[in-house]
Amino acid sequence: MILDILYDSLKYSFSNPKNILKLGLFELFSIFFIPSFFVSGYQYKIIKHSLNLMIHENTQMVELNGFKELFINGIKLYFVKFVYLIIPLFLMLLLRLDIIQGLSYLSLFTVLFVVMYCYSYVAIAHMIRHDSVRKAFNLKEITNIILNGIGVRVLVGILIGFIIIYGGCGLFIDDFAYYLGVIINVRFVIFSHTLSLTSVVLFLITALFFQPFFHIMVARISGMAYTDL
Repeated sequence: MILDILYDSLKYSFSNPKNILKLGLFELFSIFFIPSFFVSGYQYKIIKHSLNLMIHENTQMVELNGFKELFINGIKLYFVKFVYLIIPLFLMLLLRLDIIQGLSYLSLFTVLFVVMYCYSYVAIAHMIRHDSVRKAFNLKEITNIILNGIGVRVLVGILIGFIIIYGGCGLFIDDFAYYLGVIINVRFVIFSHTLSLTSVVLFLITALFFQPFFHIMVARISGMAYTDL
């Protein structure tokens, strides 16, 4: 089941390169914050579409349209994720400000962030299934789904598989950036900041292809792995 979900999600994420590029344009301008709601809204749409499907059923990506609905649903998804991640994000802030120090705190942050990140997407799928934001914060139901529906073993297996895929793509991009820097060593100045052509190309590849691809994959995994009890 773990491999089936990962394979299904990979196949789904590759099914419409045009949608990846369109979503990548929103990713590119997410520094202005508002476009990020459309990214989250598209994740919402993918999860909703995937909830009623069997694994390997209808692996054609849903269309990126209905921008008003994407925006509203994106706010919902963003809100739920933010609430679940606020504690590890606060801990990260303390680490960055050197208020707390040490490897043990860093390990605690990493474990807490991963656990809450997984929790948040199960909560989001639960919210979408019942069309209720309140359902996203019913910890008893969500914990029951994780333990008795999806299963901890399946959830951990999917997480490990996703990390391997994500890390492999990251290494590929890193190697690509290294060789590009060796071949083309061009630097230029923008607003008193010196930038290399390699860093600009790497940023564009990440924003236009890498990040939207994995946002789509995470959404598909969430919809396919969720089991309502």
